[in-house]
Amino acid sequence: MFGVCIALPLLVSCSLDVSNRDEAPELRTIEVDPAHQECEGADDCGLVFVDCSGCDCGIPVNLQFEDRYLQLYSEVCLDYVGPVCEMYCPEVELICQAGVCEANPIQ
Repeated sequence: MFGVCIALPLLVSCSLDVSNRDEAPELRTIEVDPAHQECEGADDCGLVFVDCSGCDCGIPVNLQFEDRYLQLYSEVCLDYVGPVCEMYCPEVELICQAGVCEANPIQ
């Protein structure tokens, strides 16, 4: 089964080859623990991808957990088959806002 998604900042368009309608695609994402997003400064923050379809622009996490999420993503998405996205992700500035890593789009 193959699919294509096109995502713009507020728009996602997907199409799937549903030749075998009895078999739904398995969408896979990784949950980020909110405690892994805590920070003391912007230098503590990085981005990790959590959606095997590529339909995300990254989730901010504390860099001390970045390798853990990269490894988990590799394991969870290793044999992923399902819809995929080609999308534009804006450039972001990582900040530490009220002790939590955030990604602010650069204007």
